Amino acid sequence: MALFDAIYEFSDAQSIVINSGSSSVSTDVVDLGSDMKDAFRSAVTTQKLAGYGGPPLTVVITINTTMVGGKITAALKSKASSASISSGATSHGTVVLTASSTAGTKFTIPVPTEDFARYVGLLYTAASGNVTAGAVDAYLAMGDQIID
Repeated sequence: MALFDAIYEFSDAQSIVINSGSSSVSTDVVDLGSDMKDAFRSAVTTQKLAGYGGPPLTVVITINTTMVGGKITAALKSKASSASISSGATSHGTVVLTASSTAGTKFTIPVPTEDFARYVGLLYTAASGNVTAGAVDAYLAMGDQIID
C-alpha cells in the first residue's frame, strides 16, 4: 500500500492535555493550496479528498501516551480563509476518544466524499472533564495504513 507524504500528518505525539470545554488545534494543518483546480482547470475554492474510485481515506488517531481524565472529541475540519480551524470551520466527521484510552488504542474518522476547503486539520475538544495527561498521533491514510 502506498504511503502518503508526511504533510498529511496532523499530530505527532501531540499533547492533548485540555480543560473541559476547551479546544486545541492539531499541530499541523494541511494546506491544499491556493491554486486548486477542477477537472476543467478552472479555479475552485473546495475540492474532494476522497471518492474517486481509489481506496477509502481515513483519519487514523492513535493514542501515543495513555489519556487520563475526561473524553475528547476529535473533529476533522476544513476552512477556506485561514489555517486557524478553531472557529468557523466546516466539520467533516468526529470521533470520541474515550477517557483512560491506553497507548496504542486506535480511533478512525472516515473521510467523506464531500468538498473540503483549503485548510484541513483536527480540532480536539475536551467533551467531559479535564484531560490531565495524554498524547496522540493522527494522520490521513489510505485503508488501514500504519505509520511509525
